This record gives sequence, structure tokens and C-alpha cells, in this order.
Amino acid sequence: MADWILLPEVTDGLVFVDDSAGGYDHGYLVFSGGLGNPAGIFQEIDLEEEPYINIEYNRRNISGEQLPSGSKLEFSLYSDPDGTDQQLIYTDPIEVSADTGWVSRSVSLELSPNPDFPYLVVSLSNDGAGSNSVIALDNLELCSSSDPLGNDMPAKPSPIFRLFPNPSRDEITIEWKGLDVKRGSVQIIGSLGQVLLSMPIKEGSERLTTSVDGLPEGIYFVKILSGRKSLKVMKFVKS
Repeated sequence: MADWILLPEVTDGLVFVDDSAGGYDHGYLVFSGGLGNPAGIFQEIDLEEEPYINIEYNRRNISGEQLPSGSKLEFSLYSDPDGTDQQLIYTDPIEVSADTGWVSRSVSLELSPNPDFPYLVVSLSNDGAGSNSVIALDNLELCSSSDPLGNDMPAKPSPIFRLFPNPSRDEITIEWKGLDVKRGSVQIIGSLGQVLLSMPIKEGSERLTTSVDGLPEGIYFVKILSGRKSLKVMKFVKS
């Protein structure tokens, strides 16, 4: 898990290395993050423009039965690690379980990497205000390929999300592409997890612009929902 850099976040999300395995292993990464406190790392990668992206890794639910709702690992490509323009590669929803052992994951996605997004970002978040999820990650391998992994059916292409301008003084625009949103809405959430504003998404729409002029300066989050299902949470700064 070498060459990773902590995301330039200003929240309380944490990522650290557990090397308790000793000399037989280089250790693994532990993420502690939640709603308003995402935990993330990034590194610059060079993916060829192939039709598939293959991902393999091991993860461990350290929180066990105390895991907050909506816990998920996300793998995305960004144009800049501190920006909001991204190509979401894969979302791994993590279920509440008493089993805290290691789980192996492998998936092939029928998705060609965007050459304008050279930074791989791995992040952990959840939907539970005030409570962090704790997940371990090890042996991550990600590559583009002309063929899917042998034992997996290719997944559907993943959506692309954008939020701009960021920071913003008066209004923001949220974009989502490649999503079939049903009874959708966009929420603006405060740093403590409180919903400050909720706006319906028009059927077939892939963009929403809203005023943030009345918000005090600070850090906020935008959540895109389809019904009650959370599709994406993005941070923005009101300046």
C-alpha cells in the first residue's frame, strides 16, 4: 500500500497504517470516516484507455455490528485530488456484520478511464451523522485491461459527478451523468449532518443549480439521492 497520500481534507476523517503483522507484512491501511468526515487517500496513476477496469483488494469491517448505516468505500478518478470533477469507478457498500475478518473483493467494470482524471482516490464515508465507520484495506490492485477478470461479469459503466464552482459565494451547480434517478432529490447538509435544504430532481435531468448565498461561510456537503438511496456525497466550501 505504498505511495499513497492523504487527501487534502479539512475534516476529521483519518487514515493510518496498522503494521501489527510485523516483518512478514508491510501492514494495511485503516480508514475512519463518516458523513461530513470522509477518510481518503490518493495517488497519481497512469491507466491505458482500455475497455475494462479491474479491481482486486481485501477489506475488513473493524466496526463489526456497530458499523453505521450507508458505509461504503468509493474508488474514483479525479482531475485534481482537491477538486470535485471525478469519474466514479466503483462503490463497495459494506454490510453490518459480526464477522470482522478479511473479505476478498474483485470486480471488472466495463469502463474506459478518462485520461483527464489521473488521480486515483479511495475514500470511506457513511450516512450516519456523528459516527465514523472503521474499515481496513489491503492488497489493492487496480488496472485497465482489454479483458475482464476471468470469474466476474463486467459491471455497468459508473456515473460521473461534478460540483462547481467550488468554493462558491452565491450559487453552485451539481451535475450527474449516467444515472437513472427515480424520485430524486439533492440535499445540502451542514457540517454536523443536519439537512439545510432539499430540492427535487426533475425526471431526466442531469444538472441542478441552486443559490447558496444565504449560507454562512464554511464547509457543506451535497447529497444526491434516488428515493431514499444515497448516490453520492460531495463537499463544497461557501466563501
